[in-house]
Amino acid sequence: IVTIFDCCHSGDNTRNAALVGASYDGVRERRVTDKAGRAFPQRLWSEFLFSDTIKEGDIKNKKPAEFLPQGTHVQMAACESNQVALEIAREGVFTQTLLKTLTDCGSNISYNGLRSRIRQYMRAGFEQTPRIYMPLHAERLLRRGFLNRTIEPHRMVCEATRSKQQGWQLNVGAIHGVNTDSRITLFDPMDLDKTHTAQVRKAGIFVDYTLLDVAGLDTKATYKAEISDLMKQELVLELENHDGDPKEIGALTKELAANASGCFSLGGEKGAAESENDSGKAQRADYTFHVRSGEVYLTQPDDPYRPLVRPILYLEDENHASTLGTLQHVSRWHFIKNLRNEEKPDNFPAQPLKIELSRILADGTSVPAALINGSAELNYEKSGSSWKGTLQIKITNTTPQDLYVAAAYLSKEFQCFLDFLPQRVQLLEAGKSVFLGPKGKDRIALKLGDVEREYNWPQTVEALKFIISTEEFSAESLTQDALPGPLTTADRDKIGSGKTRGLDTEEDAPLEFSGWLTQTLSLVFKNPVYNEIPADTLQALLEWDETAYFAAGLYCEVEPDETGQPTIWKLKKGLVVPEEDKGLFDDMKLWLGNQIETAQRRKRYRNLKKDPNRLRLVAEGDSWFQYPIILQDTLDQLYKVYAIRSFAEAGDTLENYLKTKDKQYLNAIGEEDAKFFLVSGGGNDVLGDQFQHFLREVPDADDYTPRKYLNQKMFEQLDKLDALYIQMFDELLARYPDLHILLHCYDYLIPVDTNIPGNKKKSSWTGKHMVGKGIAPQKERETLIRYIVDEFAGRLTALTQKAEYQDRVTFVDTRGLVPRTLWFDEIHPNNAGYQIVADKFIGEIERIKAQKKSPLMTG
Repeated sequence: IVTIFDCCHSGDNTRNAALVGASYDGVRERRVTDKAGRAFPQRLWSEFLFSDTIKEGDIKNKKPAEFLPQGTHVQMAACESNQVALEIAREGVFTQTLLKTLTDCGSNISYNGLRSRIRQYMRAGFEQTPRIYMPLHAERLLRRGFLNRTIEPHRMVCEATRSKQQGWQLNVGAIHGVNTDSRITLFDPMDLDKTHTAQVRKAGIFVDYTLLDVAGLDTKATYKAEISDLMKQELVLELENHDGDPKEIGALTKELAANASGCFSLGGEKGAAESENDSGKAQRADYTFHVRSGEVYLTQPDDPYRPLVRPILYLEDENHASTLGTLQHVSRWHFIKNLRNEEKPDNFPAQPLKIELSRILADGTSVPAALINGSAELNYEKSGSSWKGTLQIKITNTTPQDLYVAAAYLSKEFQCFLDFLPQRVQLLEAGKSVFLGPKGKDRIALKLGDVEREYNWPQTVEALKFIISTEEFSAESLTQDALPGPLTTADRDKIGSGKTRGLDTEEDAPLEFSGWLTQTLSLVFKNPVYNEIPADTLQALLEWDETAYFAAGLYCEVEPDETGQPTIWKLKKGLVVPEEDKGLFDDMKLWLGNQIETAQRRKRYRNLKKDPNRLRLVAEGDSWFQYPIILQDTLDQLYKVYAIRSFAEAGDTLENYLKTKDKQYLNAIGEEDAKFFLVSGGGNDVLGDQFQHFLREVPDADDYTPRKYLNQKMFEQLDKLDALYIQMFDELLARYPDLHILLHCYDYLIPVDTNIPGNKKKSSWTGKHMVGKGIAPQKERETLIRYIVDEFAGRLTALTQKAEYQDRVTFVDTRGLVPRTLWFDEIHPNNAGYQIVADKFIGEIERIKAQKKSPLMTG
């Protein structure tokens, strides 16, 4: 039995509703009600099918899973239990996506594949996570085709002709993807509606052609042939949408999927929420497909800061041609890498080539390189300031027959290079040897590339794929250029192109057998400077907008300062600092931090504002608007919908915005023609390090409210914040009459008492000051924090209700939004908590846009 539910599991958590509502028109939740519009009452026990065998009194305080037997079934549900199922244009988005996915693949998909694709498409476009649940035989069922359909491969077209010597043959072979299970349909050239089914002849797959068994054809005609999976391997891509607009990314994934032609599919999700009993295993992704700062790029799974190819600006990628071409290129590279003869020819030796490797040292001596299980580990030698080396690779035909050999070098840049042999398909006579090398040379240079060094790869793995045949063949279809590599300081300084390097392709009477096979030599290049980075190189990477995000993630970590603000930037543990660079690194610590995050966001805004449909905002704020590396803060969540020019810095104060920082936001609003200004300020002015000075030594005995713990300095500080906000508002609105300002009041943070055994390892900032003043118990401390936040919110409410600010300044009340389980530390929500805060901002911005109904407000 298959059940499909496009409905809410529960409607008490709508944290993603505003984000999706801002991206699509006609979004709504729909609930089934009675004629009076009321929700239906709970069903009576007697109305259940099992009520005659299971008595209601016997299952008191038990969950249904504890007393109901489980049957073999598949349940497909629109969302997790803490999400809502959305409708757009009166259609459930889950139903739309399910039908679209099934249509695109002709229902040619397993439940596991269907689950992964739907989850990825919907997570990209709607931040709603469907699930497929199977209580019994989960692994067997997940592999089964949807509604028990047979899963067939994708199809492509080639040609079939007749040879007098060998009969019918296709003009494609093993190097094009033909295999023994390939389904081949031939179309009559005179009547395309008339077809013939052909089969691959036993042992009939050769390197570049295939013999067929088929009868009843016109021997003089050429037939079009439809065949599965030519020159491609389907890759599983895990989508990671950092800041893409859900609607845009939904369109991007739809476009890519429509043109994938079997090269890739979205999947690789991590599994259902822990609260759900999803008995299927998560599908492992080949790569993670990132969307960030208006760009897309690939990384290895769980390695987000090492891009494998140069990021592509998808906002300027017409019809997504560059993105699609890159993914198809990678798919083809994997096909070549995994190429093999599925049916080993009779008597063909398993290892017809003897492969010998030697290192040529700087003094000219030769040292054999160990080859273990077809893999060699290679090290570079230091030459001056560079790391280089020289390698000799010798192959010998160990058989008594002549062989034709192609050597395909598969580099980490997804290149397939065939010119290490004098001829791309080299005749290697029985017992003879040949050295590999470019342009007829007998050795290959090794180079440590900029990408390896600057992106701190511990090692890179490449391969030489040998294709060996007793017949001559053409290998031209295998060649492909390298993809552009990630940007390095060489690209910034225009002195070259940063490359990941390994092998340098630019330096000057035994039984007879027939057929072909492959041998693979894996080359593991150890990075000799792994975890070592010169100070000047690191600073250059962190300063440049294009590389700041990746370099910060690879080399830096953030710690809170004495007030809980993420302002202490440090080098990651394990990095080796050269003795001569230690002074430079000490100086750099003063520069690290907000400068890095600012560089990242500068690029982010520059790219995202190229989208004409994104509303432009300017923001100033503190760590609730900028919490680097570790958290996706409020603005990180808002980037999914808007283009934001941000001046926020962790640890900043409202007073600093107006004085020390020269009001950087002021000119930016005009430069960007922004109609909204977002500000997060006041938290560090009140609950920062000075908070301890706002607490009385002895509570006011005449006061029975939480105010009894506070001295007059607290209220003087709140008065000061009022004056600062008034100064900011007056200056902004006088200069920009159409500007709308939004500000917030934070949420009820949870003070930590580190004296409690379970909290020994936690950090405490406001909590420790209250404990130090003898304020107890914990509930009393939380009540005091609630009082302070409410007092601050009350003042902001009164301020925004002034006649001169009405309809021009909006107070976003963020109190009580973040549940206790969604806090990262004492004073900051976690990613999910920040999403809830951002959702409140989105709702207010969209409401204001709708009210003003100005063309400028919708762009």
